[in-house]
Amino acid sequence: MARQAWEIPRSGPGPQRLLNAVGEPGRFPLAWTLAPEPAGPIPVEARLVWASDGAEHVRSLARAWTRTLVLVEVRDERWPLGTAWLPAADVRRLVPPSGAGVVA
Repeated sequence: MARQAWEIPRSGPGPQRLLNAVGEPGRFPLAWTLAPEPAGPIPVEARLVWASDGAEHVRSLARAWTRTLVLVEVRDERWPLGTAWLPAADVRRLVPPSGAGVVA
């Protein structure tokens, strides 16, 4: 099981490769997944696999997606690009707490 971010000893400052990041899916992928409502970034938990520090799970936002890839924000000094395309299997949508957004 992957460790949580606070459990992982950092290898030091500076960029690292994300081993599970993949290249862009291209401008016109064959099959887009329809965006759920409400439109906009979706809260997710993403599994990041760092070259030196190993795997960790982080909360993030999904900015775009296809059937097989998800563009996730990566707010970490080890990844200066800011976003990464990850396999959909490494990303799960966070469900809002029960009753959230319900007005009595």
